[in-house]
Amino acid sequence: LRDTPILTFMNKLDRDIRDPMELLDEVENELKIGCAPITWPIGCGKLFKGVYHLYKDETYLYQSGKGHTIQEVRIVKGLNNPDLDAAVGEDLAQQLRDELELVKGASNEFDKELFLAGEITPVFFGTALGNFGVDHMLDGLVEWAPAPMPRQTDTRTVEASEDKFTGFVFKIQANM
Repeated sequence: LRDTPILTFMNKLDRDIRDPMELLDEVENELKIGCAPITWPIGCGKLFKGVYHLYKDETYLYQSGKGHTIQEVRIVKGLNNPDLDAAVGEDLAQQLRDELELVKGASNEFDKELFLAGEITPVFFGTALGNFGVDHMLDGLVEWAPAPMPRQTDTRTVEASEDKFTGFVFKIQANM
């Protein structure tokens, strides 16, 4: 896998999970790949309020109970925007600011060349079942992933220009 670009999606934020910093450390230690958080969770479980995008300086607010439907997401621009405090509560907003200060100081910055070399993984947070945050990961995939290339199969070469879509998505670790 070492020459393969890997995107990481930390799922099930609408449930109680381990501390996100612990999860990043575990990915780095177990998979021997640097983590570069792109989004960061605001609370988890019943307190999950959304994610903050570190590179866009935007907060995406989560609405629970929407299931698999695509929800219209409220976006708050700026980490110090008073609208953020109003939307998630002053305590959770301050906790987010404190965590982000630590994250920015202790984690890797995203570098496309290191990503393409399989040395760093952009990390996104969300809830797939709640259909929230997956779009950020897919946006990253579209923006940073290498262009499709021809691949040899047992019977023929699959060309990237073919009308039919072919791709591989796999889960390499669960319940970290």
